[in-house]
Parts: sequence; C-alpha cells; structure tokens
Amino acid sequence: MLRWTFGWSLACLVCLPTIGVADSWMTEHDSTISMDEMERHACFSEAPTYPLNPPQACCWNWTDSLELFLGLDGSKQPQDFGVNAHFGGRAHVNWGVPLSFDRSIGLQIGTAITQTDHAVAVTHALEGSSSRTQSFTTIGLFQRADSGWNWAIAWDVLYQQDYDTETLSQWRGRVGYDLTNRDEIGVMGSLPMSGSDANWAGNAVHLRPLAQGSFFWRHLWRYGSQTTMWLGAADSHGQENAALMNTQGTNSVVVFGADLQCPLSDHWAIFGEANFVTPADTGSVDAYLGFAFYPGGGALGWRRKTFSPLLPVASSPTFVTDLSR
Repeated sequence: MLRWTFGWSLACLVCLPTIGVADSWMTEHDSTISMDEMERHACFSEAPTYPLNPPQACCWNWTDSLELFLGLDGSKQPQDFGVNAHFGGRAHVNWGVPLSFDRSIGLQIGTAITQTDHAVAVTHALEGSSSRTQSFTTIGLFQRADSGWNWAIAWDVLYQQDYDTETLSQWRGRVGYDLTNRDEIGVMGSLPMSGSDANWAGNAVHLRPLAQGSFFWRHLWRYGSQTTMWLGAADSHGQENAALMNTQGTNSVVVFGADLQCPLSDHWAIFGEANFVTPADTGSVDAYLGFAFYPGGGALGWRRKTFSPLLPVASSPTFVTDLSR
C-alpha cells in the first residue's frame, strides 16, 4: 500500500508543472470549462471580496468542511536521542462545524494516526523498539471574518508508543490577514502545555513540545494551487545523543517550512507539510505528502471556505518534541 501511494505521489509531483500551464479543466462529462470560469465559480477574483463563501445556514452541509488524508510521513526530532529517524504512513480526518453563521465562527475537530518504522537500526539494537505509533488529536476554534482577518486556536494532544509510552499536549494558534483574494500574511506558533517522562534503554529522559513561532505568507496561484511558506524561531532544544552523550542545549534557533495543497479534481488534491528546526543534525526534519479527499467536493478553494478548518490536524511538522535528561 505504501509503495503504491509513494509511486502515485512521485507521479503527481512530476505532473505539477503541467497543472500550472493547463488552459482548461475537464469535467466528468468531458466538457471543457475555461480556467477563468472555474475560478469565478470558486469565488476567486482579482479584487478582494469578503466573505469568500457567504456563511448561510442553508448552504452548509456536513461534508462541505470534511477532509480525509492518506500519505507518506518522515520524521527526525530531538526526541530520537540523536540516533534514529522514522518513515511510514499517515492518515487523518479534519472537520469544521459552524458555531455561529453570523460571525463565521467554527469548531475544528481532527484526528490522525501515524505509523512508522525506524529508519536507523541503533535504537532497535540498544533498546529493542523498531517502530512508532502516534495518535494526534486537535480541537479548536476559528474564524474567517468579513474584514479579511482570520484566526484560530487549537489544543493538540499526542499519544505515542515507541521506546516508551507518552502523552504530551500543546497550544497552537494562528492570526492572518487577507491582503488580497490571493495573498494572506500573518503569524503562527505553538506553546508547550504538558510533557512526559520516559525511559530509553535505562536512561531517564523528559519529553516536551517545542515552542516555536513564525511569520507566514500564503498564496493562491492562478489555477487553484495554494502554498504557504513560513520563517521564524524555535525555543532552545537539547542535543542529547545516545552515542555521543551531548548535554549542552542550543540557543533559540531558526525554524522554516512550507505546505502545499494542489487540487487534482473536484474531490481530490495533493496535500503536504514540511517543517525544519535548525540545526539539521540535532533539530527536526519533518514532512508528509499524500492525497486529500473531500467528500463534499470543492477541492478547489476548500481551504478558503468559511467553515473549513483553518489549521491542519497536528502532525510531526506542527508538533516537534524535545528531549532532555
């Protein structure tokens, strides 16, 4: 299953340049719709107009703000004690529910499962574990206001089984402003809420979410693809290494990353995130990429709908775990 998904992911990445130069969109009836007409249908125009999707009760269906995802996941974080990395698969469900149609306020509920194998044999040889299972849960509130301001705040919980079993939690938030109908800028970040003690081959360690904050720019490209890039700072993290036994932590470090949502049809899109906490040898290298399915349709513009979740479900890129002794 993972080989099949990986092959299709590579094929779609190769085809991305052709998506940007396409002149038409083929419907299920093989009729041609101009890209300008498709963009107008999706509420994309050159002039900023708010709200992008009017919050009318009669127009919302529970499938409109539902996203299902399946893809590949890779991760390396300080919690890996300097001697491990992970590769495997990820599946998530992300759903938005209206709380106030008048104020465009929604409730976000999401859950994800990441199952990975160890990509380095050291941990298995010294400690015995060879795989990791992570369960992420995200619950939050969000608003896309008529004025162009967007905000979200969420509580993330991570339950994982690897060399030990831990439960951690963090707060995550974002505030942005739509400069135009195609560009949004803002700030986003996360703060630790609770950590967990663990044991690695007889070594007592403590795990905690890593605080980070960034400025971001999100852009909607002409034919519906949407990208976000961010740059900021992360809190100091430990440089513990099971082989070298480093003990001195870093200072505050640079963090950067990006995400991508590329519609393939009315129901399917390529979606992924990547986040990097420097330096690469002791920081984090986290990314996932795969296919998102939208049961209610509207993949083109789904991330701009009034009641689509503003934040992605928590993942390794958005939930970096530090280790200290």
